[in-house]
Amino acid sequence: EEKLHAAKFGVGDRVWVHKLSEGQTFNAGTLRYIGNLLTDPRQNWFGVELDCNDAGKHDGELTHQGGIKKRYFKTLRPKTGILCRPKNVIHVAKHFKFLSVDDIKEPLETANKNAEKLEVAYTENSKLRKKADDE
Repeated sequence: EEKLHAAKFGVGDRVWVHKLSEGQTFNAGTLRYIGNLLTDPRQNWFGVELDCNDAGKHDGELTHQGGIKKRYFKTLRPKTGILCRPKNVIHVAKHFKFLSVDDIKEPLETANKNAEKLEVAYTENSKLRKKADDE
């Protein structure tokens, strides 16, 4: 049954990862790896790069028992990668767009800068009005 479920996925698919732990119910991400692990060659595993910073455990590289390092996939940011069983992954509807903090960081910084400029302009305008009223 799990093999049939896993067969519906491909690397690059947008997915929801669910039931990882008590505190994490759902996380959106991108499927980066499908295959077995060095320590579990009989089972299929999914490697997912999660959208949110620090929501994962690694960057796609694991250190196995005995200090053996193995890279299964590479994330763009540290601590956004996880390995999980296929049963914990479902597809995201194609038309959904998920925003992470990184997606809104630059627009938010720009909006804050624009607000500061407006505040300065408003303050200067208020001073000019007061001066005109006084004269």
